[in-house]
Amino acid sequence: MLVSDRLTFLGKYREFHKMYEEKEFKEASALLVSLLASRLAPKYFWVTLLFDALPLLESEEVVFSSRQTFQLMYCLEELQQKTDKPPGLKEKEDLLRLALTRNLARAFISEGSQEP
Repeated sequence: MLVSDRLTFLGKYREFHKMYEEKEFKEASALLVSLLASRLAPKYFWVTLLFDALPLLESEEVVFSSRQTFQLMYCLEELQQKTDKPPGLKEKEDLLRLALTRNLARAFISEGSQEP
């Protein structure tokens, strides 16, 4: 079962990169969040996934919804709570927080301006 979960994760992660290359950003972002939220991705790989989200968070178009942004924030907070923090997290933590906060504000504005 463990090997199967890892293969599934690797397949989905490759699918994310393929969508990203094909500029299907909304679909790619949804897949990225689902990899984190479903706990399919191993925790040691979460930092990489969060770094993969950075360009999408900073894009002109709002790609992540407010709900998806909250899920990314939760994953970052969960990594922060670990006593043995993953390598590379400290260097980009502030950048990730800033990008998540900006995206959340833009998502709220975008979602608030849509007709019901």
